[in-house]
Amino acid sequence: MLHPTIVHLPIGILLFAALCEWLVLLPTYKHLKTTLFIVWVIGAVAAVLACASGWRLQQGGGYELGEVQQHQWLGFGTALVALIACFIKQRRWVGTLVALMLMLTGHLGGSMTYGSDYLISAFDSGEATAEQSGLTGELPPNEPDQPAPTTLLQPLIDAGIVVLPVSKGSHYLSLNFVNATHASDTVWQALLPLASYITWVRCSDATLPPAVWPVLEKLENISRLHLNGTNISDANLSAVAKLKHLHYLNLNHTDITANGLTALSQLPHLDRLFLFKTKVLAKDWQGLQLQFKKVKIDSGGYVLPWLNTDTARLDAPITY
Repeated sequence: MLHPTIVHLPIGILLFAALCEWLVLLPTYKHLKTTLFIVWVIGAVAAVLACASGWRLQQGGGYELGEVQQHQWLGFGTALVALIACFIKQRRWVGTLVALMLMLTGHLGGSMTYGSDYLISAFDSGEATAEQSGLTGELPPNEPDQPAPTTLLQPLIDAGIVVLPVSKGSHYLSLNFVNATHASDTVWQALLPLASYITWVRCSDATLPPAVWPVLEKLENISRLHLNGTNISDANLSAVAKLKHLHYLNLNHTDITANGLTALSQLPHLDRLFLFKTKVLAKDWQGLQLQFKKVKIDSGGYVLPWLNTDTARLDAPITY
């Protein structure tokens, strides 16, 4: 998962370039003008790489489509404007535009990773309950009465795991391994004392050691699980099958087969299953739909239908 790491490079470089475009108006910083072109080129190239890695990340699924599209197209636009800035002489206002677009794009990215209220949550005394967030039917009924002890959370935070409540006022926790894709066995073992609190787990594109599965099967309150892009195998699905409160499972970009998915057929609450770019074959889909009658199975690879109102271009045949 390169995007969360790469994305900080163009942010820093392009903001520095935009700032310098104004600083060179001052005699003290006039000498920076000769090197600004190089800074813009490096920043623009880094922005293109960030866009490419972000596009690859969203292929794994697991994000709300509207949020992803806004963030994606703003990112593409920012990279394009940064590239344009490399080829013009008066970049001052273009640089300001790049800076504003960077801040908005970064905010949308932060909202997807840390929640839409991540900027104000530390100062907000109001609480949106699980009912207000529309999560009542998904969260397990036996919510802990007290918040998780800080002493148990700190090892996870130190390892780079993003730990957040699933909603304001809830003691249930969401764990995001976006910055801990190579978490050690020790880190995974640290989840066990928090088993009653953990209900959402996102470890997209993570390298999961064998010790993960004995731990995962004991986290019985998990209702959302993102394993897309991981090294999960059919054999590991027996651990997932023990998560009786599981509603949402993302297995996009894995080596899971239709035979392995049989282990999940008895999960009582599973209603969303993502299987884009897995080893499930075309001939297996009908059987899966019969086996998982109450589950919405997302196979990805959408093809838009041809509409009568679509415009087509007809060229005369080439003759030689």
